[in-house]
Amino acid sequence: MQANATSLLRELQALEVELHRTSTRSDIARLDALLHDNFQELGRSGNTYRKADVVARLPTEHSIRKS
Repeated sequence: MQANATSLLRELQALEVELHRTSTRSDIARLDALLHDNFQELGRSGNTYRKADVVARLPTEHSIRKS
C-alpha cells in the first residue's frame, strides 16, 4: 500500500508542477483537463477564483517563467 501512496504523491506533485509551466498556463484545453469542474482557489487578495476564472485568465497572463 505504501508504494501506491508514494506513486500517487509523485503523480500529484508532477501535475502541480505542470500547472506552473508557461506552456500549460497558456493551453486552455490542458487547464480544462487538469482542473476539476469544482476547482476553487482563494487568492492572496482574498478573492475566490473558480475553474472558469482560471481557464479564462491564465492564458492571458504574461510570465517570466520558462516552459
